[in-house]
Amino acid sequence: MHYHNARLLEQVHVVVADLAASKRFYQAILHELGRTLSAEGADYFRADELLVTGGQPEQRSHVHLVFRAASPQLLTGFVAAGLAAGGRPAPSLALGDDSKRCTLLDPDGNPVHAVVDATPASGDKPGLLEHKAPFTVCE
Repeated sequence: MHYHNARLLEQVHVVVADLAASKRFYQAILHELGRTLSAEGADYFRADELLVTGGQPEQRSHVHLVFRAASPQLLTGFVAAGLAAGGRPAPSLALGDDSKRCTLLDPDGNPVHAVVDATPASGDKPGLLEHKAPFTVCE
C-alpha cells in the first residue's frame, strides 16, 4: 500500500450526541497513541484532521475510525484507556490473532480501532511518505 505526500482528506467531521463524553474518550485513546488535541472550543475539539462537534442525537455521524499505533504494546493501553473513558467493548475487542489491532465502540457506538501496520515504509520512492497518517476512515 502506498501513502502519498498530498492529503486525500483535509478533514473528517464527526457529529456526536454528547460532546463532553466523546472528548473524554478521544482524549484518552489519543493520549495512549502519543497524540493530543490540537484545538478545542465550547462546541468542538480537533485532533489533527479529526474534527468532532456536538449535535442532536439524530444528527450524529455513523463512522468507522482506524487509528495507527506505533507498536503492539500501545494497544493494551488504548483499550484500557478507552474503556475507562466511556468506550464500550466491541465484538472484536480482543487483540487480533497477530496482536496488531483492537476495537472499541466510542460513546456514540462508532467502531474505533487501533492498528499496528507492519508494512515497510516506502520512503525511497518519490511522492510517498515515510510515515502514515494518524488515522483512516472506513465505511
